[in-house]
Amino acid sequence: MVKSDMDSGGKSAARKTIFHDLLTNDPDAGWVVPPIGEIQDEATAMLGAAADTTGHAMNYATIEITSDPMKYKRLSAELKKAFPDPNAKLDYLTLEKLPYFVCL
Repeated sequence: MVKSDMDSGGKSAARKTIFHDLLTNDPDAGWVVPPIGEIQDEATAMLGAAADTTGHAMNYATIEITSDPMKYKRLSAELKKAFPDPNAKLDYLTLEKLPYFVCL
């Protein structure tokens, strides 16, 4: 997708990603675009690393919060105040403004 965007002049990308750099020759730096298969391998490795790291962080946070009744109570109160409807979607902009949620 990034490659086809770049081949068409790169006008459709909302922002530049690491793949834009990987797909751009830079002879002054000694960079030559690798074969697509190698870039796909890099993408798979990055996604795997990100998912694994995020999964471990979420697991640790869940255990920490649920094993400490005071943390659990304080976080629950903050979330219930910010999202009184238990069926509402949690949006990032609201979550990042919650002081206790952010510090955990």
